[in-house]
Amino acid sequence: MDINLIFSLFLLIWIYLPNGRRVCFHGGRVVSEEDKKGKLIMLKKTVTFNDFDGNAITRDYYFNLSKPEMIKLQGSVEGGLDKWIQKASANNDIAGIADFIRNIIVTSYGEKGDDGISFIKVKNGVKLGEQFEQTLAYEALFMELINGDNNAEAFTKFLTGVIPSDLMKQAQEQQFLAQKNS
Repeated sequence: MDINLIFSLFLLIWIYLPNGRRVCFHGGRVVSEEDKKGKLIMLKKTVTFNDFDGNAITRDYYFNLSKPEMIKLQGSVEGGLDKWIQKASANNDIAGIADFIRNIIVTSYGEKGDDGISFIKVKNGVKLGEQFEQTLAYEALFMELINGDNNAEAFTKFLTGVIPSDLMKQAQEQQFLAQKNS
């Protein structure tokens, strides 16, 4: 299968999440870091939560999916993510959808490298996404993406923010052509 098609399919499938609702595809992103050319390269997400002592905490966290990680996600389920998500939505598979959102958060979480060219996801043999999953910040982010009145829009903005901008542009162009030809 053509690698560009894999990216395109992956980018277009999430508009059906969650609960089978169709969300308009748009290129808008949440606050993101930019390189000198203005290309969006990672998502900077501000999360507010209460610690175990009841204190309100607001922190910035960083998320990014690389192209190889996107290929791995697309191949992680039989038939590809597009078919799996459509089936999960049609069957109201809340556990499956929750696991998918968890996987996106954990896979995309990391720290900006001081060198300006690396996005660190493993430190001292520990996967930072799995470590992040054990925090109250993860819980608050997860609940924001899966619950509430605007959960589909929140997840759309999050996913749009973690996908490389050149792939977003490509998906938008392919979606435009598909709509034009239909």
